[in-house]
Amino acid sequence: MLLVGDGKDLAAVRSEVEARGLLDRVRLPGRVAHDQVPAWLACMDYAVLPDSNEYGSPMKLFEQMAMGVAVVAPDYDPVAEVVAHGSTGWLFPRKDLAACIDQVLDLAGRPDERARVGAAARDYIRRERRWRNNAHQLLSLVPPRDTP
Repeated sequence: MLLVGDGKDLAAVRSEVEARGLLDRVRLPGRVAHDQVPAWLACMDYAVLPDSNEYGSPMKLFEQMAMGVAVVAPDYDPVAEVVAHGSTGWLFPRKDLAACIDQVLDLAGRPDERARVGAAARDYIRRERRWRNNAHQLLSLVPPRDTP
């Protein structure tokens, strides 16, 4: 298992991993430099976004999908706008840890499904979520000017 990133619980997670004798099976690099993110993402079979928020889609979600890493994520509206369950990732009911764990464990034995969804996620990001798409969307909101 690979857990990239940090936060207030990282020390407790490290202690728990060590106490359970799992140091040989769990990698905890902590916070990594932004230029190292693609290399860490390339190590992932799939990713888990355990929680998010009501108001935005985390950048890590887009980075993972752009790298072809299938994502298990909570069903907040901004996340569900990007992740189509079973197509470009998998959604679980937010705050439902048991459902998240069930989805993660189910996918552990399904490498073909993870690869299929990861490829679809990458294609979706290339097709729909590049900066030019954002620019076109914003420009479509500006009313056309009358020309003389």
